[in-house]
Amino acid sequence: GITAVATSSSPSSQLYTPALLLFNNTKFNVGMGYLTLPLDRRIYGLSASYVIKRDAAVGFMWLNSTVNNLWERDIDGYKTGELNNSENALYFTFNKSIGRYVSIGGSFKYVQANLYGLSAYSVGSDVGIAARLFRNKLILGTSRKNLGVKYPWDSGEVYGHGVTSTEVFPQSFEFGVSYNDTLFIPFTLLGELQRRERAPEKFRAGIELTPIKYLDIRLGYDGDRVNFGGGINYSQLGYNFEFNWAYISSPLGLSPAQVFTLSFKF
Repeated sequence: GITAVATSSSPSSQLYTPALLLFNNTKFNVGMGYLTLPLDRRIYGLSASYVIKRDAAVGFMWLNSTVNNLWERDIDGYKTGELNNSENALYFTFNKSIGRYVSIGGSFKYVQANLYGLSAYSVGSDVGIAARLFRNKLILGTSRKNLGVKYPWDSGEVYGHGVTSTEVFPQSFEFGVSYNDTLFIPFTLLGELQRRERAPEKFRAGIELTPIKYLDIRLGYDGDRVNFGGGINYSQLGYNFEFNWAYISSPLGLSPAQVFTLSFKF
């Protein structure tokens, strides 16, 4: 269900809130991901986090979104060139504990887009707060994202004449909760509410089950669609390896999205 504001199993959690890096149970974490989307779109990602003296953590993440095989044609339909649109984002995150149960964090991010020969870039920030209660079984997380992020576009740089405009990223507020326990088998329940500018409220929910050691099964609800996936989680001698896969259906009748991630923790 893309319910991640109150989950902390990966260094990529800084994408959803910058306040969860301290809740990883290992000191150094590295992750990578690949997401396929409809209409030949792809997203690649790398992330890392490091815990400093158990009361602070730093994180880094790079995301690249691209679409290829777009052909430029003239008025008669003949090919005149190829277009490669892309977008990149860099996150630098700092996370600090406040007392025994509460963690706060902030991310500075740089975003850059290349669209049909035009380019734009911007900087901004995300902030978040999280709490871990009841012997770490309950996690509460919030985030405020896209503070100050906006793209200044100028088509005159490419066409010699044109217009200038500013695309302001919609800010969002998200609140999430997760609860993990064991009832016959280990499980985690998750819920999340998102409020985004110029968009209706969205509720997400998910469940993760561990029927046998090293295997996780997941089912999620993302407002208008049901998603599912699974993962392999293996630990030995203080090292942890995790592989995850998810199938995300499209509400528009397009081909589904699929997510593949790897993470290493030690």
